[in-house]
Amino acid sequence: GNVSTPATTNAVGVATTTLNYPVSALGLASAVWVQGTGIDTFTSGTKTITDAALVGFPGVAPAKIVISPSPIPGDITTSVQVCIYDAAVSPLAGVVFGFNFASLGIGSGSVDSVSTAGNTAHATDSSGCVITAVKTSGLTSSDKATLTFTAGGATATANITASGSLVLLASPSALNGSGGSVTLTLEQSDGTPVSGVLLVGSCTGGPPIPGITSGPGVTGASPNPPGVTEATITAMLDSSSTKPGSGSCTFKTATGTPSVTVTLSGVCTVSASPSPCGT
Repeated sequence: GNVSTPATTNAVGVATTTLNYPVSALGLASAVWVQGTGIDTFTSGTKTITDAALVGFPGVAPAKIVISPSPIPGDITTSVQVCIYDAAVSPLAGVVFGFNFASLGIGSGSVDSVSTAGNTAHATDSSGCVITAVKTSGLTSSDKATLTFTAGGATATANITASGSLVLLASPSALNGSGGSVTLTLEQSDGTPVSGVLLVGSCTGGPPIPGITSGPGVTGASPNPPGVTEATITAMLDSSSTKPGSGSCTFKTATGTPSVTVTLSGVCTVSASPSPCGT
C-alpha cells in the first residue's frame, strides 16, 4: 500500500489524504504514520510532530458473514466453514470471529474446544474463510438451538438441528449476485449420508428472478459421493446503475422437508461517490 503525500492542513488543522492498497491486502495489518512541522509554544520556533497507528486495510462496509453448512447438524462434531466478505464480495483475511450458542436447553456446545462463547482458534485465510470444529450434544427436538458468529459489526446465525431428524445442508449457504455452484448433502443428524432421494429447487427474488440451470437431482447418484448432489444457480443481480437485486433458492425433498435456502446478494459494480447504484 501507499499514502498520497504531502497533504496540507486546513483552517482547523486537519489534513486529508488517500490510502491506496490492492484487494489482496484486505484485512492485513499496516502501520500508518504522519509527520509534519508545528510551532513550539515555548520557543516560537518550529518543531517536528509525529504520530503513528497500527490499522488493518479496511474493506467496503457493510461486511457479510456466511456460515456453511446452515443448518448445522447437532449432537455430533462437524466442520463448519465461516467466511467474511466486504460489500464488494472481496474476502477479508486475518479475521478472528467471536461466537456464542443460544437456546441449547440442557445440551452443550463448543467451537474449537471452547464452550458456549468465545473466539475461533484461527483467523481467516486469503479466501476470507476459516474451518471451525463445532461440537454439540444433549439437544432435544424442542430446542431451537443456534450458533452465531460475529466480527466487528457483522453477524450471522445458523440453526442447529437436533438428532433424530434428517438434515439438508447447502455449501456455500450464500452466493454473490451472479450465482454459482452449490453442494447439497442429505444426512441423518448423526452424519450418516442418505442416498437415493430426489431433491427439487426453486428461486425467488430479482429482478430478474434467479434460476437453477442444473440439478439438484438424486442424492448419491454417480459421480457424487453418498448423500451428495450438485446444483448450479444462475443470477444477474449485480448492477452498475440501479440498486443491486437479491434473492434466494430453496432446495427440499419431495415431501417438503427437510429444506435449505441459499441466499443471493447482488453488488454495485461501480466504485464512485455518490454511488451510481443508489445505495
